[in-house]
Amino acid sequence: RQPLNGLSGRLSAISSGLGAMGIAGFSAAAGLGGLTVVAVQALGVFGRWESQQLKTEALIRSTGSAAGFTAGQLEDLARSNALNTLGSVEGARTAINILQTFKSVQGDAFTGAIALSHDLAAVMEGDVKSAALQLGKALEDPTSGLTALKRSGVSFSETEKEIIKDLQEHNKLSEACLLYTSDA
Repeated sequence: RQPLNGLSGRLSAISSGLGAMGIAGFSAAAGLGGLTVVAVQALGVFGRWESQQLKTEALIRSTGSAAGFTAGQLEDLARSNALNTLGSVEGARTAINILQTFKSVQGDAFTGAIALSHDLAAVMEGDVKSAALQLGKALEDPTSGLTALKRSGVSFSETEKEIIKDLQEHNKLSEACLLYTSDA
C-alpha cells in the first residue's frame, strides 16, 4: 500500500497547486496551451507552403521558366484558381508544379490547364494532382491526348479533333493547347 501513498501525496500537491492558482491561473494556463497548439499547427502549414514554394522555384529554374511565369505569379495563379474553383490553394500549387514539368504547356494554355485540372478533378471525383498530370500529358501530345481525355469523359467534336491534329502537324502546339483548355 506504500506505492499508493506516494501517488496520493503527488496528487495532493498538484491539487494544492491548482487550488492556489485559482480560476484565473488555470484559465491562463489553458489559454497558453491552446496558443501552443495553434502555433504548432501554423508552423506545419508554413512548412508545407515553404516546401511547395521551393519546389516551384526549383521547377522554374530546371525548366528555364518554360511556362513563362515567375514564382510570385504562380502563387497568385494558385490563389486565384483556388478561389474560383473552390479548390485548395495547396492543390492548385501541386497542379502548377506538375504542369511546369511539361515544357510545351505555356502562357494562356498553362493558366487554362490549371483551372481545367480543378474542373476535371471535380467532375471525375478524382484529385487535382492526377488531373493535372493527365492534362499535361494530353497537352504535350494533343493528338494522342484526345484519346486519353475521351477515356476520362472529355469529348471534342470532329471539327475540333481535326483542328488539333492540324495544329500539331504544323508544329503549333501552343495553339492546340489553347483549343484544349478553352473548349474542353
